[in-house]
Amino acid sequence: MDAYASISLVVEKLCSLLIEEAVFLCEVSEQVKWVGEELTRMRSFLKDADEKQGDDERVKNWVKEVRDAAYDAEDVIDTFVFKVDRNHPHIHYINNMRARHEVGMEIERIKQKLCDIRNSRSTYGIQLMEEAAIHPISSSEKLREQRRSYPHLKETDIVGFRKEENILLQRLIGGESRRCVISVVGMGGLGKTTLAQKVYNNDDVQKCFSYRAWVCVSQEYKLKDLLEKIAKMVMGLRKEELEKMDMDDLVEVLSGFLRERRYLIVLDDIWEVQVWNGLKIVIPDTMNGSRVLLTTRDKKLALDADRRSTPIELHLLNEEESWKLFAQKALIEGSFEAATCPSELVQIGQAIVARCGGLPLAIVVLGGLLSIKDCDSRSWLKVLENVVWQLAQGSNCCLDILGLSYNDLPYNLKPCLLYLGLFPKYHEISVMTLIKLWVAEGFIQQRGQLTMEEVAEDCLEELIQRSLIQVVKRRHDGGPKTCRIHDLIRNLLVSKAEQDLFFMIDGSRHTPPSLNLRRLAILYSEGKSECSYLNQPTPCLRSLLCFSKLDQKVVVRLLNGSATLLRVLDLSGVKDYSTRSIHLPKEIGELVHLRYLNLENSGIKSLPSTMGKLTNLQTLNLNGNHIKYMTSGISYMCKLRHLYSDFIKMRTYYRLDSLEKLQTLGLHSGKWIENGLSKLKALRKLSIFGFPSKFQKALPESIEKLSNLRSLKIVEFQDDPLPNLRPFFDHPYLYKLNLSGRLNTLQPSNPNEYPPNLTKLTLRFSQLQQDPMERLEKLPNLCILELLQCSYDGDTMLCSAQGFPRLESLKLSKLDGLTEWTIEKGAMRTLASLVIDGCGKLEMLPTGLIYLTTLRELHLGGMSGNLMDRVRENVGKDWHKIQHVPYVWRKGL
Repeated sequence: MDAYASISLVVEKLCSLLIEEAVFLCEVSEQVKWVGEELTRMRSFLKDADEKQGDDERVKNWVKEVRDAAYDAEDVIDTFVFKVDRNHPHIHYINNMRARHEVGMEIERIKQKLCDIRNSRSTYGIQLMEEAAIHPISSSEKLREQRRSYPHLKETDIVGFRKEENILLQRLIGGESRRCVISVVGMGGLGKTTLAQKVYNNDDVQKCFSYRAWVCVSQEYKLKDLLEKIAKMVMGLRKEELEKMDMDDLVEVLSGFLRERRYLIVLDDIWEVQVWNGLKIVIPDTMNGSRVLLTTRDKKLALDADRRSTPIELHLLNEEESWKLFAQKALIEGSFEAATCPSELVQIGQAIVARCGGLPLAIVVLGGLLSIKDCDSRSWLKVLENVVWQLAQGSNCCLDILGLSYNDLPYNLKPCLLYLGLFPKYHEISVMTLIKLWVAEGFIQQRGQLTMEEVAEDCLEELIQRSLIQVVKRRHDGGPKTCRIHDLIRNLLVSKAEQDLFFMIDGSRHTPPSLNLRRLAILYSEGKSECSYLNQPTPCLRSLLCFSKLDQKVVVRLLNGSATLLRVLDLSGVKDYSTRSIHLPKEIGELVHLRYLNLENSGIKSLPSTMGKLTNLQTLNLNGNHIKYMTSGISYMCKLRHLYSDFIKMRTYYRLDSLEKLQTLGLHSGKWIENGLSKLKALRKLSIFGFPSKFQKALPESIEKLSNLRSLKIVEFQDDPLPNLRPFFDHPYLYKLNLSGRLNTLQPSNPNEYPPNLTKLTLRFSQLQQDPMERLEKLPNLCILELLQCSYDGDTMLCSAQGFPRLESLKLSKLDGLTEWTIEKGAMRTLASLVIDGCGKLEMLPTGLIYLTTLRELHLGGMSGNLMDRVRENVGKDWHKIQHVPYVWRKGL
């Protein structure tokens, strides 16, 4: 993370501390304030230093000193808060005074250090950029200059993107008469410029547009320069003529010229929507089929440029496409079959291609490198063993090109992206987990009336739009559910983070352990139980993410005082199933800074009462353990926002009404339903496990008052009926309902009384006797319906015409009595996914499947032999009903 972003985070934290810890800091608040103000002044220099003088070693050293001083300030304040708060309210007055005196002395030391750093600028010959008349060109500017594109096509044959090329040609030449802005979007190195070059030089495009201009915008631009380049290409104006025009003259001349002509203007590598906003007033729309083509890494920018034009998004190459491109670049003949290279190179080449992760730029760089090396296994193996290093070399450095996207981020997004480097390669990251971690780390700041989680979602969406994060799975409402980053981007992030001690990956490098370690990830390793970084004191450690089993002694040592400043502790991967469950020592209560504690599936059997001291805790995940009762200290965790504790019980006298910030709650039922649930007004997601009949009245009455509820899950393990759901249905935000337990009949009977925005409904063990489709198909916004084990005991089911107007996914599982299912024409007209599993008495598929033209995938499993025979491809009696479905999965065939 660059220094500007690092210092900005520390400054914001110091400001927050002055507010939150005002009582403790009263006698040193002015000193803390001075440090924050001085860091703010230095930050104004650091932004320019990071961007424009990154190659100057003197500046690098100065920046490192500023960053270290900022980290020192953060450590001193956090340590002070730990000393004062750990025993609060029983802390002795003398100890309190001693702690204030110590922090005062430490801050005076930091103040002197900052003064020395400020004065040393002139010694180093460092100037603020606005003070300097001339400054050297930074490495980023040099790289942008090297990457400057021109319209001349360099590639004779583009691998992949044939479909995208055809779509682009069709939209350029045909389509609407209005001036359309067509965008090609994708991460750095995907081939956006190459594709644009090819269509720009296409014969049909040249015939269609007599006036064409190609402008490489990049991150550094001047509007007048861009207009001059366009005028030069479409009007043929000489440099001398352009120099005589001021901005107003240029706008008038160019706009007047284009107004009478059909033109194509390519704006390559555009980073800011302001570029288009400045140009569009000059580029007229005279309804003659003129076109503007943008290439960008930012999808939001593309959408802002033309809301009526869907961006063309490029994808990573698949295995076959990657291999073909590699062969073209690595060998003169263009294929391994035609080459005279030894056959063992094929296996090595495939391994090299796999390391590129489908990124064309990386494949081209490595293929070009191999084309000038000896065609033998020794040379190729050397490249394979040093792929990352090779991609960081040369004038067209692949990692630096990817780094341009990172450098372009606003400072508040840099730590958010950098944090993803802590996760293992190819790891599918839960979006909700990531958001909670960002909030706990202090990366997210409050914005208006939005929750910090909502602000974090916006940050994630911006990183996705900038093509830096890939969405793997989406929720039913279209939002991202899981995500990942490309392996090469991860390499870039790990390199930046380890260089600046933002985080370390255990075992990723031979970097010696450091007392200044702030974040640590322990990744998967066969037979691993030790961590070299945790074999020594870690006084500055703020975050520990464990993705591997870890020796219990290491965990206990960590919690016994070697990492007192921890904010994030994830021990969900520590359990060693060959040993007994790990012990959670009472000293965990000393971690007063802890915001995030994940003990999921860690084998914990009990919780110490000292956990009540964790008054700053925001997220507590206890799922998947053998804990019988919740800790008595739960009511003191007043900042808790997310509590996951599935089957853990609350003792009768425990209350939750003090947890007013709670947004997520998963807990075994108990007296807390009557004593305080209705006061949790911020609650958005509620899961209750085990529902005895004595709460039949209390639960609906409490939930009726939770107006912010988004998701509700009730699981009953016995045969007690679930409560009457009628009071739930005044909730405008309730979109997800999961009910497991006996209903007998659906309530309410009128579909208008269901939650108005219900989009996902899951039923299990409902024991319904009447066909549920009769009522459920009238729900106007239902997108996902899951009728699971014993949810319906009847034998027939009907989906009538016009029913389920927005249903996209339907799952029928273990409906043992179902023998006949009818789908009328016009039903489920938006269905894309259908799963039928374990419905053994269903002998044939509905004829109405023929009408479901939007169906993209069909999964069949656990069905009768007769039905599976009927769906055999081309020969089965029911094959004609599903032959239009692109993907059909049939277990057992």
